[in-house]
Amino acid sequence: MDNTRDLRVLLTSRHPLIYVRTKEEDRFLGLLRLVAAEEGLPVWVWSPTSGLARDGADPQYQTTALGAALDFVGDLTQPAVFVLPDAESALQDTTPLRRLKECAHAAKQLQTVIITGSRPTIPPEVADLAHAWTFGLPSRKDLRDLAARTIDDFTIRGFKAEVTRQSLDALAESLAGMTMREAERAIQRTIVEDGKFDSADIETIRSVKADLLNQD
Repeated sequence: MDNTRDLRVLLTSRHPLIYVRTKEEDRFLGLLRLVAAEEGLPVWVWSPTSGLARDGADPQYQTTALGAALDFVGDLTQPAVFVLPDAESALQDTTPLRRLKECAHAAKQLQTVIITGSRPTIPPEVADLAHAWTFGLPSRKDLRDLAARTIDDFTIRGFKAEVTRQSLDALAESLAGMTMREAERAIQRTIVEDGKFDSADIETIRSVKADLLNQD
């Protein structure tokens, strides 16, 4: 899965409403901002505490309520991406749900509303307008780079590490299926527990991953 390619296709195609399944909101937003910038699309993000704000600007007045934020979205005419993290609870109210449907129907070219969540459910009222997409977990390269950075940080602090190219590859493989945050915590935990990192810790990380996956 190529998250960058898939996201670019979604943003440049006629998809007025996208439901994104992800446990990594920050990583998703980071990639979204990169891809949107390449396509010349401003990104707006809504928060129930601060309201709807374009990146780099203050929130719009009185947009903390989802319905009000969607009213603002509906009035805009220029291409843009609007991200509504964890908006599902607010959409249980029929008024903002109806407004979301109206926004999706009336969306201009290259206008996209994105709703994120760990397990988002598309309401039947907008099912014919929405596209569901799962944001892929980190690649082996992402995990390998993360492992190298994390281990380097610990060696700078005085912890011992026995690392080879092969052990980093094996470590990245053992981390596959984890989010970046989960992977980082797993590495940190194994180093802190015995004061070092070596190839024996890879089996410990496999055990940590199994515990996490069982919790899901």
